[in-house]
Amino acid sequence: YFIAKNKIQLSDKALIDKILSELQVIYKNENVNTIDGVKISFEAKKQWVHLRKSNTEPIIRIYAEAQDQATAEALAQEVIGVAEKIIGSPVFSFRTTSLAQQLDKSLQQGRVVCICTPGAYDASGGTYTWELFAQRGNLQKSLTLPEGEFAVDSEQAFSFTRENFAGADAVVVDLQDAGSRYFAPTRSVFTLMRLLESMGSGAPSLYIVDHLNPSGRIVEGSMGAVSKGGAFPKTCHRHGLTLGELCLLYQNEINFHPPLHVISALAEGAAQLLPWVISLSADLPGLFSCDMYSGGYLWRKTNFNPGLGTPRPYEYVGAPFLKVEPGEPIPVPEGVLLRPCTFVPGAGPYSGERCNGYQILLRPGFDYPSLSHTLQMMRYFRAHCPQFRLTADFAATLADETLLDFVEGGSDWPTVREYLKVEEQKWIRKARKFTLYENNPYRIKG
Repeated sequence: YFIAKNKIQLSDKALIDKILSELQVIYKNENVNTIDGVKISFEAKKQWVHLRKSNTEPIIRIYAEAQDQATAEALAQEVIGVAEKIIGSPVFSFRTTSLAQQLDKSLQQGRVVCICTPGAYDASGGTYTWELFAQRGNLQKSLTLPEGEFAVDSEQAFSFTRENFAGADAVVVDLQDAGSRYFAPTRSVFTLMRLLESMGSGAPSLYIVDHLNPSGRIVEGSMGAVSKGGAFPKTCHRHGLTLGELCLLYQNEINFHPPLHVISALAEGAAQLLPWVISLSADLPGLFSCDMYSGGYLWRKTNFNPGLGTPRPYEYVGAPFLKVEPGEPIPVPEGVLLRPCTFVPGAGPYSGERCNGYQILLRPGFDYPSLSHTLQMMRYFRAHCPQFRLTADFAATLADETLLDFVEGGSDWPTVREYLKVEEQKWIRKARKFTLYENNPYRIKG
């Protein structure tokens, strides 16, 4: 026998009891057991489905068992569809089987639009995501960023119009997030959600193929001036969530009505790849660059170059005019070594020129506080390097007046460190309401 695991998330706990109560009536001709939730046994078919409510969140977990995986998943989706009819609106669902195994009519027979980065690859089937629907004959359109594994930069966003989705029954998004709120392809997904919401009842269902966060569950920074319902969910700079979890949060923030479904990053039937095997973008070629990204990206809003176009972007930082002196008292957190060096960036400012600077080396076993380290380094260079400048859009990117004041020489670090502690703790309390996996976001202490 095979089990399909799903869950639906609701806006109101009161809806849970309504769904469970009415399901008992709808399936009264089957064997219904109300011990520990509602279990409906279809004895003639040798199948059952068990719905259990959470005691702390507006969630119903759904377990379905049948003689094969496809039938178990179909049974779970049947019950989810009934739940939607009971409350008169779509519900959020979290799917634990792979995209290829989903039996929704909109995916099997409907017109599908795929939104992918070049590395959206299904290792278990040996196909790219859009090819799944091309082979079925129901791919309406595939929207992707420029071809080529390293042709996409993390600042490059998708551009959508309503015409892209006219007549579509489903939109499938398969892209790897970078773990920080600057990543433009991810920001495009929230632009997409606002566009689909504006389409009203004619909007297609949205499916997110989730991936593990390559920078882990670490949280850094503040929610600062990021507005609720803005271009990105109201999160910390380094949020510690997956794309699917961010979409669930954003659904709540903007009251998103079209059906939203997340395919688990740990879905059964999908071959698991380490999240950094396929490059995210030209400036994020591997796991190490995602660990550096929450702070390292901010160097792009200065007149320093953070190693763009080198094999180790965001691990290097410098400029032609920087004078590197031995023994300089640049702030360095525990577990980090700053190696004086020279490098030649292949992109960004000073491309092709020799830059003087530093390589940030991480010792094994230490979590790197990229954002706080970057802010301290910027404050140091602002005080000791007369040519160092912040660009006009630095403040908007940082989106926090307290942190900006620190960089510009105002508040001292102990004050800012305590401020960040409070902000990170606030974000973690909020983020835990939207986590879909067992491990929770956490902050780096110290």
